[in-house]
Amino acid sequence: PDSEDTDTTATHARLTLSHAHRTRIHLHHHRTARSRRRGAPDARARVARSRARSAGHGERFVSSGRRDDDDDDKGARGARIGDTEPARAIGRRSMSVEMTRGALEIGETTLERYLDAALAARAASSEGAASSAIAEDEASVVRSMAKACVRIGGFVRRAGLKDVKAFVEGKNGAVNVHGEEQAALDDAAHEVCVKELIRGGRCAWIASEESEDIVTANVDGRIAVVFDPLDGSSNIECGVGVGTIFGLVDVGAESSPEHVYARPGRDMSTVGYVLYGASMVLVLSFMSEDAHGGVCAFTYDADRDAFVLTKRDIRIPESGNVYSVNQANYKKWDDATRAYIDECASSKSLRYIGSMVADVHRTLLYGGTFHYPACSSNAQGKLRAVYECFPMAAIIERAGGLAISGANDSVLSFVPSTAHSRMPFHCGSARDIERLDEILSSEVRAGKKGRVSSPSPR
Repeated sequence: PDSEDTDTTATHARLTLSHAHRTRIHLHHHRTARSRRRGAPDARARVARSRARSAGHGERFVSSGRRDDDDDDKGARGARIGDTEPARAIGRRSMSVEMTRGALEIGETTLERYLDAALAARAASSEGAASSAIAEDEASVVRSMAKACVRIGGFVRRAGLKDVKAFVEGKNGAVNVHGEEQAALDDAAHEVCVKELIRGGRCAWIASEESEDIVTANVDGRIAVVFDPLDGSSNIECGVGVGTIFGLVDVGAESSPEHVYARPGRDMSTVGYVLYGASMVLVLSFMSEDAHGGVCAFTYDADRDAFVLTKRDIRIPESGNVYSVNQANYKKWDDATRAYIDECASSKSLRYIGSMVADVHRTLLYGGTFHYPACSSNAQGKLRAVYECFPMAAIIERAGGLAISGANDSVLSFVPSTAHSRMPFHCGSARDIERLDEILSSEVRAGKKGRVSSPSPR
């Protein structure tokens, strides 16, 4: 639209409407006018066509990861995830004056527009051109991960159907780096992520939980990406929420694979996860705890083929009435862990899904704690520090919670010795985790840490 039209509309709306309504109506009038000029079909035809596209959505993404829409469709609904340059151009043209100043609208702002606004806010700060360039790279990587997750979500939603059933139920005959038999769907999700990240061209290194080796991508890249492609995949057949976890690290020029993991978790920049559940939800913290909009949640809208902002500035409650842990391992824990869980059991409700992304997501929204302690069969813990613990801990802490691995041990202070190092993990509401730390610390002072006794049967 012409800048003159924009100014006139905005000035008129400012006299009569609230900030949020002004932006929505401003965009609506321009889109309507633009559609009329192009001879676009009327609203009923657009809705019918949108529903028809949605009905075939899963099949198209599973087979190719793309849609074969014509140019009119693309203009009517905006850019697709992954069509980076067209999407950014359309996003910039459609942003109102208010959006460029950082306004985020629940139910309206897409991931693409959010990233544009975050980059604009960063460029306007005093952090310099180098920081802005890195932010551009990280935004590009987020777009690539979002596109990969849409494809993975297509597999997950169609898990019981014939053409994907073999991926869900079958094993590919391989054993991954952790000594676990690898599900075919784990491997497929890994390949989807790697392919999209390499296509994006911004990554120096790509590290996956499903691969022993760290993949070299762009030798001129400055960003390393770590991810668990499909956390909780063993739960897919029963319809339980599963997810993808990812984190980005700035490794600079001429880096080596060790730069990806031989550093504390606090070096993680952009972190996020996607939950494939009743809806597909991306939770994102872009670059830092001071990110534009804070910790945000975006829900995938198939009609718009975009992640749309549904929560911003997420803050975990200071305490909660739920704890989440695999109680079956009670006898394998040390005395201090059992003491804390006993205290929880006397006053809180136990909720345990068995999928880290789903359990942590519930904890983030409703408060309480999530635990995966060390035990006699996994003395170093079972969760992987780089691929699972660091990104999740960063999100929880940026939302006001805490994440620890033991007495006075922050998860984000841990420095792994390998890309696949494991660690104990406790995260959740700040007051609840502080209470756990008190109990763990008192047991350490008493010299009881790590001693597994033989408690009475539970």
